[in-house]
Amino acid sequence: MLFCLFICGVVLFAFSAYGIFKTGKGNNENCKKNKFLPWVALVLGAAFIIIPRCVWKTEELRAEKNVSLNWNIIKAKNIDGNVDEQIIKQILNSFTERAALLLKKYPNCVESATAVICQWNLNDKYLIYRQEEYGWGIEIEVSIKIKDDVTVRDGKYLLSGHTLWYYLGGGKRPGIDCLKSESAIFVGVDSSRIKDGENTFISVPEYYIIDQLVN
Repeated sequence: MLFCLFICGVVLFAFSAYGIFKTGKGNNENCKKNKFLPWVALVLGAAFIIIPRCVWKTEELRAEKNVSLNWNIIKAKNIDGNVDEQIIKQILNSFTERAALLLKKYPNCVESATAVICQWNLNDKYLIYRQEEYGWGIEIEVSIKIKDDVTVRDGKYLLSGHTLWYYLGGGKRPGIDCLKSESAIFVGVDSSRIKDGENTFISVPEYYIIDQLVN
């Protein structure tokens, strides 16, 4: 509808300009009487061009702002201390910004977003690889559920209906561990970096502050 209005505006604008030029050269009574008509068409054409552009710009600005997620933050039972709310907010906002491109394209695609804060004993001999290799004593387990009924696609990857899993930590190697290809795509990893069937690690040096999350 807006596109049709815009095209009509362009056509009206072009014909009105021609009409103004034509009537301006004529000196007979009919030309003098009809001089105001091209000006009316010119005003209407300009309005038909400006209104859709303003609406499109407003929609773009709204989409740019609509990159927030409604996070459900859970403190695991093994947490020994208080969670710093400012740090968790900073980390989750940073994580959300990485998904900005897809969230702008599909602003209503997320069904739920959950962040579970976990704490591990680095002296435990039964460490999983993130604690052993990355030195993550505190990590944030993130899950993003993409709606089933919304088509979310990036290249060959269809994200609709997927639950996307991530682990965020500091330690010796601060960053994000993406548990499947679709998870990596959602946070902006180039497909050339992704090996299907393998985790994708994103180095994020500023995530060192996750070690200060629990105090």
